[in-house]
Amino acid sequence: MSEEATLDDFVDSIDADDEELERPENRFWGQVPTDWELVDGSDVYEVNPNPKPEEEPNTYIEMGALDTELPWPRYFGERNTSEYSGKTFSAGDTLFARITPCTENGKAALVPEMKTSVGIGSTEYAVLSPKQEKIIPWYLYYVSKSHPVHDYAISRMRGSTGRQRVPFSVFRRELNIGLPPLEEQRKIASVLYNIDTLIKKTRQYISKLYDVKSGLLKHLLSNGYYNHEQWQTINNKNALVMAKSSKLPASWEIQEAEEVSEIKTGHTPSRSKEEYWGGDIPWIDVEDIRNVDGNVIKSTDEMITESGLKNSGAKLLPKGTLISCRMRAIGVSAILGESMTTNQDFVSFECDRNVISPEYLLYLLEFATPQLSRLTVGSTHPKIQLSFYPILKIPLPSIAEQKKIVDVISSVENKILKEKEYVHRINSLKAGVLQDLLTGKIRTNDTSIEVPKEITKYG
Repeated sequence: MSEEATLDDFVDSIDADDEELERPENRFWGQVPTDWELVDGSDVYEVNPNPKPEEEPNTYIEMGALDTELPWPRYFGERNTSEYSGKTFSAGDTLFARITPCTENGKAALVPEMKTSVGIGSTEYAVLSPKQEKIIPWYLYYVSKSHPVHDYAISRMRGSTGRQRVPFSVFRRELNIGLPPLEEQRKIASVLYNIDTLIKKTRQYISKLYDVKSGLLKHLLSNGYYNHEQWQTINNKNALVMAKSSKLPASWEIQEAEEVSEIKTGHTPSRSKEEYWGGDIPWIDVEDIRNVDGNVIKSTDEMITESGLKNSGAKLLPKGTLISCRMRAIGVSAILGESMTTNQDFVSFECDRNVISPEYLLYLLEFATPQLSRLTVGSTHPKIQLSFYPILKIPLPSIAEQKKIVDVISSVENKILKEKEYVHRINSLKAGVLQDLLTGKIRTNDTSIEVPKEITKYG
């Protein structure tokens, strides 16, 4: 957007008291402006035109490359169309994932310029190819991402559980579109494109912060915070040794985990006993810890009762205890924000804080995840036997140095959390703006908006 009309200025400029024009109404978009057309989707796009490639190999965009929020595929591959019966497409087409759970998750993409004129992808795509004299590609993409289209597509899914699909007839015969003039389409797409570009750049910054954190973990947990001059040699090939380097500062002690913490595991109360569930004791499952932002877990999806605690192997752990996954998500760890209990997929460490900081141990386990993975047994559901944890060899700087290490790493983690929260806020703004723009509640026709080259490239 131009300096004359920033996104904030644009949104703030809407006058809620403007006189409403009489608007036509349709089942997807409600009322739309009188100068917009109401058209059937098939009037402005083709479904699965399947262009024929003249060359091989072809650019390949698999389902895993599609993002749930942004229009750009995350990566590309190569595949011969003669050896694969997927959907073919051209630059400017929209790929709409039509199979569960990808539909529900919102997977879609606008096909960018590719190395080959024709690309190929999953058979589970609905390829929407815009008739560019009527609808610009970017506008069509954002229509496909709108709540009315997304929700309707989900409601029309058919098939067995776990393999439900959106029928192609939904795109060919059932979708309506409120269609502004082409110039307004470009402006609408520009607003949304600029928001997506901001999200993309912030994500890239977050990725760089993760790289910084990874570098800090490697340096600080191998070399320490202070400038050490004397070193000791360790057997880092031993999977029980929580270090990647073959040398550590000479002042660091190497102690077994059971010497510096009390180690326990959890349990799942009987599901057949209703009286064991729905109480006020937080009970942690792996999915709870996967959803934690930061290092402290403060809530859980399920709670158990005092009876469930007493009549099972579950143990009530004090606030500040470190827990770590020993199966399903090896090495993923968190610190309890309050007294909680866990299932049997976790091991817990109640640290002797005079010797070891829970935060330091958390970073150490994260850093040493490759070593932990070498301790797993079983192929279907790999896990680390509980008996391994007490004899893990823990490199121990002084408490003062541990605190310095934790402070440096956590400062980067705090930046990551701040940027993630920013992305969340921008995504929330985008959801509301997208709906308002595509229904004409917010108009762009008389605003000064710079149209990016990427938008004009496709119409």
